[in-house]
Amino acid sequence: LFRLNVARIHLPPLREREGDVRLLLDHFFNHYQRLVNKTLSGFSKTALARLLDYHYEGNIRELKNIVEYAVNVANTSMIEHENLPSYLFDSVEERSFFPSYFKKSEDYYNIGFRESEKVVSQSDIMNPADAIDSGKIKSDETWSSLQRRMILEALQKANGKKNQAAKILGWGRSTLWRKIKQYNIDP
Repeated sequence: LFRLNVARIHLPPLREREGDVRLLLDHFFNHYQRLVNKTLSGFSKTALARLLDYHYEGNIRELKNIVEYAVNVANTSMIEHENLPSYLFDSVEERSFFPSYFKKSEDYYNIGFRESEKVVSQSDIMNPADAIDSGKIKSDETWSSLQRRMILEALQKANGKKNQAAKILGWGRSTLWRKIKQYNIDP
């Protein structure tokens, strides 16, 4: 520690760096827009106002996850306040330590895997925006249950191969392993 402790740098939390929030919003918006292959014009005034006013207890990772969620869920040409996670609109007293989308889902799926080899692309997996348009996602479904379902579908399409399922989802292998453990998925 003392060898590294030559120059101390204090980096304040995101909620204290108001100018950075807008830059990060734009950066993550452009990144996920390209990743999901959607054409969105930006944030509506009400959505942007809420995002700029929020205090981001989870710092940059929370902001990144919020933008990823909004881009995936948006089914209009612009991200509206309806596309943001609902906990952003709760008062501070109503917010628990973990937002509702972190709660463990009670839905368990039994999936049988086939042994056949099959090349799977990312287009084979459920796109959240398409699923909303087609009615595959219920209006009361949480982000965690949607993510759990996407993981299960990717594992099914990849015939149980976790490396291939991670590629389908566009995630790193360790991210998929962590989420499998988080959602108690037994492949």
